[in-house]
Amino acid sequence: MILREDRKDFDAAVQAFLTVVGRYHDKVRAALDSHRTAFQQSFVAEFLPRWTEAPPEYMTRWGNQPDEDSLKLELANRANEVFETMLAFEPPSVRLVEKNVSPSNVEDPRFLSRLRSIMERRRVPKAIIDSLFSSGEAAPEQGELLPNR
Repeated sequence: MILREDRKDFDAAVQAFLTVVGRYHDKVRAALDSHRTAFQQSFVAEFLPRWTEAPPEYMTRWGNQPDEDSLKLELANRANEVFETMLAFEPPSVRLVEKNVSPSNVEDPRFLSRLRSIMERRRVPKAIIDSLFSSGEAAPEQGELLPNR
């Protein structure tokens, strides 16, 4: 639960967290990207012998017999495509789900006990806690505007 007067600080903390998440995403992408050349070399080394024996159909379609350099170039291009696909992940999303406190929550002693405990740990002033947990009647039981019972 957030007190209204704390909402501005909460929103600022959420924005700061979003900034951290964005930086984290950028750092992960950069760390992965630093392995691009090694991945490409390993990819070419792994598939070149197989492609030398049996080049892909699209490379031999018109009677061409690809040489080792053209096979390496094609494999490097494929490795880059695979690597780009790997880097095309979305940043983590941050979603706030606001929930209202229902009358049944306010009537539940376990909810109230946990809420009071959290507020005390967070050093919410006692006067605020007492005002939130006090109960009174909305209108007097008897008065000049109410009929006598």
